[in-house]
Amino acid sequence: GSDTPIQKEIHGLKPEQVLEGEQSLINVETHYTQVKPAYKGRLIVTTYKLVFLPNLPELSISLDLPAEYFNIPLGMISNIEKTIDKKQNNYFRLDIISKDGRVLPFLFPPIEKEFTGEKVVNTLDPFAYPD
Repeated sequence: GSDTPIQKEIHGLKPEQVLEGEQSLINVETHYTQVKPAYKGRLIVTTYKLVFLPNLPELSISLDLPAEYFNIPLGMISNIEKTIDKKQNNYFRLDIISKDGRVLPFLFPPIEKEFTGEKVVNTLDPFAYPD
């Protein structure tokens, strides 16, 4: 047997949240806009799931939600809606809708929209809409 542990580190996630062979595809800053003011945090997309990590961990408590609310297996994503928010200086808005009815709206600054918002969409599309 080999003594080298399998790399199970994804920035922002605890080791027990990472499955064997799971890899990070996207790890970006975003705003979760379901609440006012919007919460800053990190959106992580791996080969298995989408996770939003609020910068302030008490977000899920203040919203009276389980922490798992912000953790959606890719197979559970039913829809991805993207909008350019004209009122918000052309911010890129992304609504992730899960099969169990969760809606996670995220906002990306316009300067990053090509890289960030679009990249998230392009990464999730094949999982949300498999052929």
